[in-house]
Amino acid sequence: MIQLLLRVREPPSHHECKEDAWKERLRVTCTLRENFERKFPNIPATFTGNFHPFWANGKELTKLTSTNKPIYASPEILESVQEFHQLVIDAGITPCYVFDGKAPPIKNREKARRKEDRDKGGVEYDGFLTDALELQADGLSLHFEEEEVENAISSRKKKAHPTACDHAEVVSWMKRKGIWMVGSLFEADQQMRKLEIDGAVDAIATEDGDLIILNGDTVLSKWKTTNGHLFSRIYKKSEFMEHYKTSKIAQHPNNIVDIALLLGNDYHPNIRNVGKVAVLKDGGLIDQLVAASDREEWVAKELGTHKNAPDKFAEDYEAARRYLLHAPVFEKCATTGNVSIVPLTPLPEGVNDLESFLQLDYNRDAAVTPDQYEEVYHVQNIVPLTGKPLEEERGPHYSADENSNVATDETLPLFARLDFSEVPIEAQPVLCMKHWLLSRGIKSLQNDSRPIIERNVRWAQANNKPVLPPSIKCLMGKYDGFEALEARIGNDKFDTWDRDYFTLAQLVAAVSDSYMEDKLNGALPGMRGRALLLLEGGNINPRSIVCCNVTSKIDNSPCVLMRCEALSSKRSVIHTVHAVFEAKEGGDFMSSPVSTCSCEDGSLFCSHMIAFLLLLGLVQRSDSQEEFERCYDVSPALTQAEPVLIENLHALDNFNRQQAQAKRQAEKKRKHSN
Repeated sequence: MIQLLLRVREPPSHHECKEDAWKERLRVTCTLRENFERKFPNIPATFTGNFHPFWANGKELTKLTSTNKPIYASPEILESVQEFHQLVIDAGITPCYVFDGKAPPIKNREKARRKEDRDKGGVEYDGFLTDALELQADGLSLHFEEEEVENAISSRKKKAHPTACDHAEVVSWMKRKGIWMVGSLFEADQQMRKLEIDGAVDAIATEDGDLIILNGDTVLSKWKTTNGHLFSRIYKKSEFMEHYKTSKIAQHPNNIVDIALLLGNDYHPNIRNVGKVAVLKDGGLIDQLVAASDREEWVAKELGTHKNAPDKFAEDYEAARRYLLHAPVFEKCATTGNVSIVPLTPLPEGVNDLESFLQLDYNRDAAVTPDQYEEVYHVQNIVPLTGKPLEEERGPHYSADENSNVATDETLPLFARLDFSEVPIEAQPVLCMKHWLLSRGIKSLQNDSRPIIERNVRWAQANNKPVLPPSIKCLMGKYDGFEALEARIGNDKFDTWDRDYFTLAQLVAAVSDSYMEDKLNGALPGMRGRALLLLEGGNINPRSIVCCNVTSKIDNSPCVLMRCEALSSKRSVIHTVHAVFEAKEGGDFMSSPVSTCSCEDGSLFCSHMIAFLLLLGLVQRSDSQEEFERCYDVSPALTQAEPVLIENLHALDNFNRQQAQAKRQAEKKRKHSN
């Protein structure tokens, strides 16, 4: 996927090493005894490294994005890359990321095996989905046990795999940041080794043992962070060869590729029941191969005729050996800057045509054409993995059905498009549906059950809710809508969200001391004190206030809604206050369940709501909105926060709030009675 190289300006100090006996097929790293982990701030460097660990460490979201229809980029992968990159930069290292091209034909067998494994893992999901679609086609309602759905979705996650969409998202970010990138014609491993051979980098960071096969001089692996510092295990070929002369790697340094092929790897399968003991013991297969006068003849006779040998073993062995030694890689001319294809190591004497020697056809087997080599090498506007334009691979784009006011070249938010005809609502993962709702301005509570999520999706479908434009960024979090309100057309600017709260403040009832005393009749004294502290501490953000016209479902009365952000008095949590007033001159404040807050006490008259009303009273005494915002100092924790649009006011979450409130009241009564 992506590989990472490291340039070390000062070589690391000597450490005593021991061999790992080619554990896990050829995944050899040097285990350094005391201080085997080196703190990288001590090493000024430039390096290149592996994308697969970022994908492999992805959680639920990563497993769902690649198995969705359509495919999306996983934000978890990009966040992991960004976090790692920052740690590397903080350590004084300049990284170079190398991107995979299309896998070469020599790996077709391995690709087929991996796909077969994914398909086996997803059998339960495929069967479940087939049943659901058949029921849907017959016009029957879909009713599944929640455990049955979860088991099917767990099966779906086993089909997950890295995608070009993830590549494109990472490339786009790196382009914006001006980060050093290099593309590959085929595998990134060989391109990394080429950069090390040319002296462009001094080390390679990867979790892939192939770099040992390719004679990597310095390989870094097993990366981890401790207290914000970066650590890695270091394999130095020169030190390994010097200290472990009894190892087969040191005894046969020119035959490391043969050791790898005999043990089996991604390029060539091993012979069943022929393991590392048979290969690496004294007088074992590798010793016999090196001693043979004709290597190809020995492989064909001794291994090709083995009862457990795969078909065409000797022929495939030789093809894999040729590719590993002489793989085609990009080379940039230092004089002209032109990019051409060269073998990783010089071809055998008398061989001049790399393409025919490896039995490749670049036009057929590579993802790019010769006129794109320079653009791919510098990873400009092409994704090396597929050879397609960068924007085309970043995921689905807006259509007129999603939002007719957004250009069709804009990328959709995560899971904003779900194919319910291919995967019915009843078979969709809850996380996907939550993001689908979020892209339409509908936020879900963390503890919302699956039936509630499905009901909200159907409601949004029935009401043709459009996907919000990309300029509005909704974040996953607590639900902020109300069942007690619905949108209202008042034929003024408040038919959509508007920031002119000063006009509405002059319209509604004056918030005076007597007015607040009347409203606070049921509020606890401690709540009032916290509200004053919130106001004095700048925990209410007037710059976040937006207003719109709504109607109360309780009495169908016209109302106006003011939404504002409030910083918690005890934690660094930003809550959203929704205050509703009658839409008339001197309009009264309408308490719960019409007005609420997203905090735990949001169904009550919480301190955030009280503080907002006090702030509104100050606004009413000001000459203008601009003057008030200039004079009122807002807490930095609020001004640095990202705005969250809550457009939808129809979500059915009052039941959850009322239940929570009932439980709290019952608990208080129980304690009081005791």
